[in-house]
Amino acid sequence: MSEAKSANPIVIELDEKNWNKQLDEMAQWLGNVVMTQASFREYVENTIEKITEPNVKARLSEIAEGAKEHEQKIKALYQVIDRNPAPGRKFAGEAVATLGQAIAGIEGALGGAAGPWRDIHRLVLSNLNSMGAFAITE
Repeated sequence: MSEAKSANPIVIELDEKNWNKQLDEMAQWLGNVVMTQASFREYVENTIEKITEPNVKARLSEIAEGAKEHEQKIKALYQVIDRNPAPGRKFAGEAVATLGQAIAGIEGALGGAAGPWRDIHRLVLSNLNSMGAFAITE
């Protein structure tokens, strides 16, 4: 018996209505990815300003550039599913980053953290959140 191999995915019993529902749900999830990634990128950019050590500052600048590239990749994913990005999600993500910085300041003050370390800690958490959002998209 020979096995036929297909280069394209095969979807069984998925009519146009259900297919479009799946694409719409994917578009909604991508809105979350946009917000998460914008928050991470904004947080990186704001953290760079607080760092004085040149090597750390340079590495964070590279990470910020990578974060911008990832935002562009989200736009490409919208194109793949023939949907438009949700309006306002990028700005919501940037607002979340600002709120996260305020929380980091409170945590740092209460915990006695000095310098930008509290921001770097929140940045790590934001990065994990963004990576998780992309992982679910895959």
